[in-house]
Amino acid sequence: LATEELRSQDWSELKLNQDGLICAHIDYWHCSKLDVVKQHFFPKTPLARTALKKNR
Repeated sequence: LATEELRSQDWSELKLNQDGLICAHIDYWHCSKLDVVKQHFFPKTPLARTALKKNR
């Protein structure tokens, strides 16, 4: 499933090196890692269920 189909409030933090280039990308979630994984196996939206069936 594409990440845009997941339902979670999250944000990303980008860290820059001395040259101003991205050297780290950290994602933060307002839910447990298990909740994110469960959405792949138990989707609640019709679009997500369709995508899941196509990927099997």
